[in-house]
Amino acid sequence: MAIRILEKEMDIRCRKTDCKYNDKFTCRARELAINEQGDCVVYEKTDKKAVDTTKSMFSEIPQYARQRDVNHLKIECEAPCILKKEGRCIANGITINDWSKKPVCMTIVKK
Repeated sequence: MAIRILEKEMDIRCRKTDCKYNDKFTCRARELAINEQGDCVVYEKTDKKAVDTTKSMFSEIPQYARQRDVNHLKIECEAPCILKKEGRCIANGITINDWSKKPVCMTIVKK
């Protein structure tokens, strides 16, 4: 009898479209790290936009990339959040927003 390892997919959405790891609003980095302030520290700016942001958000439905298999993704979190266990995020999804120059985790639920 074969043992099957089930994939656990996590919705990792990122609106920081000028990051080299951004693929249609999904993070493609091998590791994801959030510091104590809630900033994404793997962000690397690129001149090549991952998504055309010049169109109106109502002009067409945005295309999103697939969710990530968390068995192949290392996620570390140092933020004071109830959605982490032993330094690892246990949320069903992570959303990184583009409110400032730094990408900020919007999933944080502070203790």
